[in-house]
Amino acid sequence: MAVKAPFRFARINRWLYEPAWADLVSHDVPFADGLSGEAEVEITATSSILVGGDRRKATAGQAGKVRPFKLPDGSYAIPGSALQGMARSILEVAGFGRLGPWVEDRKFGIRDLSGTPTAREHYQSRLSTANGNHVTINSKAGWLMKSADGPPCILRCEYARIHLDNILEFKRALVCNTDAAPGVLYSRSNAKRRYKWFINGTTGGKSALDARFQVDPPENHSHNNGTITICYSRCRYAAGGGTPGTLVLTGKPQNGTGGGHKKLEFVFHSPDRPTAALETMTGALLVADDVWQAFLLLHEEQPGRERNPNWDFWRGEFESGRPVPVFYWEDASGVVATLGMAFAFKAAHRQSARDLLGHSCPGHLDPVESMKLDLPHLIFGVAAEHDGGRGLKRRARFGLARADGNARPCNPQNPSILLGPKPSYVGLYVRQRPDNAPLPHGEPLATYTPLDRSAERHLHRPELSGVKVWPTRNAGQFNPDEVPCGLANNRKVQTRLVTLPPGTVFRSRLTFHNLRPVELGALLWALSFGESAAFGESANGIAKRHRLGMGKPLGLGEVTIRVTGLQTEPCSAGGVATNHTADHFVDAFKAHMESAAVYGPGWSKSKQVKALLKAADPARNDATTLGYMSLDEYRAAKGNPAKYLPDYVQCDSDEKPPPTVTAAGGQGQGDRI
Repeated sequence: MAVKAPFRFARINRWLYEPAWADLVSHDVPFADGLSGEAEVEITATSSILVGGDRRKATAGQAGKVRPFKLPDGSYAIPGSALQGMARSILEVAGFGRLGPWVEDRKFGIRDLSGTPTAREHYQSRLSTANGNHVTINSKAGWLMKSADGPPCILRCEYARIHLDNILEFKRALVCNTDAAPGVLYSRSNAKRRYKWFINGTTGGKSALDARFQVDPPENHSHNNGTITICYSRCRYAAGGGTPGTLVLTGKPQNGTGGGHKKLEFVFHSPDRPTAALETMTGALLVADDVWQAFLLLHEEQPGRERNPNWDFWRGEFESGRPVPVFYWEDASGVVATLGMAFAFKAAHRQSARDLLGHSCPGHLDPVESMKLDLPHLIFGVAAEHDGGRGLKRRARFGLARADGNARPCNPQNPSILLGPKPSYVGLYVRQRPDNAPLPHGEPLATYTPLDRSAERHLHRPELSGVKVWPTRNAGQFNPDEVPCGLANNRKVQTRLVTLPPGTVFRSRLTFHNLRPVELGALLWALSFGESAAFGESANGIAKRHRLGMGKPLGLGEVTIRVTGLQTEPCSAGGVATNHTADHFVDAFKAHMESAAVYGPGWSKSKQVKALLKAADPARNDATTLGYMSLDEYRAAKGNPAKYLPDYVQCDSDEKPPPTVTAAGGQGQGDRI
């Protein structure tokens, strides 16, 4: 069953097209059929548009603001880099290019206690093991330490549970005037705030967390309204003696201490923190680099997300070489598989986005030193550090696109909430059953953690859903949605988008040098989607649209592009000038790609090209399915094996894995002078 999203995916290509002439490209030695020239490009906004310029960051007291890109003379424009990025992203799909350089080697997190099949399979079974009504906890405790010249390591320790009421007694022993019922301890609050509450009024900073505790032997304790038992040690503050330990606080998701609300925290002991700081770390567990990088990605600040509060509190201690309390899981061989700052921490999936990309076609992950260049790199260039030191200057360039006339921006009355992508949501970002057939009852969704026991490819070797495309939908004038009641007073997540109105026209110049006819055709196809009307006398007949700038999920940035005044001349001294039209070059590109395709239904019928063409045609997209899910819809869909984003387009015959992992060579190399 489908879920809503403002975007769709073009399938990741299972073969790579590497033109046979790739190693011959040069700015200094022209191809015999190489062409240089220029074309005028007219961009007409069919919806409100915002290519961001001056920005004001959101604060607790004021929503953020983004204004259109503006030149010193007061006129509005689109930077050439924005046009290049738009064209390049289209060519990466239509040209069957290599995606590895653009996919971050990132592991995403999962923390799901919902009880769905997916949650049980990928999180709860790793957190704990059930035997009847008795539950064994798999989370272990330890002291994370920074190494001087190697990976971080974890010194094992024991932990006991301490009740919130006893923590309050502990605080009263340190500070006599502590409030009788401090809200920060008992109510919903993050770990950083709770630590600061506890330390406030004491001396010695974090050393106030160190004390002696009476630790009871492990025994079974009843939980979940008596339906399960868990074996662990309880402890309490002991002013006169006992086991040295360190109070460890985590976040509290619920308010109060009612039924089902969190009432216990932790004391790490044997060793406590001061003792761990004196240890030689002999026998400590090493944290592998990929596990550590996954931890940082889940806990450090990311676009649209602040640093994890618990890690924010302890991070300075770690950087100074002092012990930091963590929980971790071990794999079957006793190696640290993942770690976090809470008992039921957000765990890193076993595979990264790049791993899943490699399942579609390993060639996407070829090392830069050995990879051949694809069409987007050949046309738009590649930096030396991304190409094994070779480097290639771009052979096509978009100039600044200036707005016609006196464009007047529109300042909306209501702010918007801009949501960052959440690739950890597997119902959208991980490809599910290839035939979109309903999942058998109880079968989990494919995730970033493969199921080794499964013979199903979509579970055993999961793939990314594809390359994100933004379907057009006749959005028209921008009208921001009303901010949900729960966020109406939260200015830090609100942004006012100042847009330019539909009908705004921009004009740019495209210049190119030593492009082969097929390459020029590829560039023109990316600007027209192969539509002849894009080379006509008026923009009125153009049906297909591009997406450009900010606010695409909100319907902003739909534009038509018209290419006018194409002029070409031969690069080589012996070359012959031609009067070929833009359609001629586009047809040459299409014919070339059809002959280059090594398998499947052919280039024009591939899911990649069909997805681009469907997304560009507003008549083929249902606007009611292109919004964000509401919170209730998201809760109903998350982890539900029947709820995921199906394939955007269908093919006459579905793609199968290629006979080889490398690319087709394409047609002739092209003689050079």
